[in-house]
Amino acid sequence: MKCALCHGEDGKSDTPAGRQKGAPDLRTEEIQKLKDDELIRPIEKGHAGMAPIQSRLSNESKQLIVTYIRSLALKKAK
Repeated sequence: MKCALCHGEDGKSDTPAGRQKGAPDLRTEEIQKLKDDELIRPIEKGHAGMAPIQSRLSNESKQLIVTYIRSLALKKAK
């Protein structure tokens, strides 16, 4: 829910908040080629206006987010 405010449901980041903050399109090759820990780091620590949420998510939840981010590339390809 919080992620979608900027990144949108499709990960494209074509939302008012996403455009304002310069949120990256999570479907791009640049993002998709990142290692899992590189995707988790901004979730944990925050990045470019994104609040850190490390203490609110279990490791399992963080991994589910990474899995979801990876699935967005498949949606872009369709």
